Amino acid sequence: MIELVRSGRIPQELAKEFEPSVRPIRNWVTHDDRDAGRRAPVAAPSPDFASASKTIRRLARIFHQGPGTMATDRRVWTPGGSARDSGSYRLAEAQVRA
Repeated sequence: MIELVRSGRIPQELAKEFEPSVRPIRNWVTHDDRDAGRRAPVAAPSPDFASASKTIRRLARIFHQGPGTMATDRRVWTPGGSARDSGSYRLAEAQVRA
């Protein structure tokens, strides 16, 4: 399949003629280019990026639990202040019962 693309055939026409879709054909050609040194290898993510991604995933998971469940320390997400901000939430001190 890779040789057919290299000979000038386009992935769209190969996808119609053969089983795989266009995306895997392009992936195979890209992978072959990397193996042959014609394309730069995929860089590993930096530790800072990995740490930031982990934090973002954790915060997204907390956020999707919904308002009122996002308590952190003594703060909690509560509905926004004005009528104009009816769909927004703000971080406020939680009411602690003694």
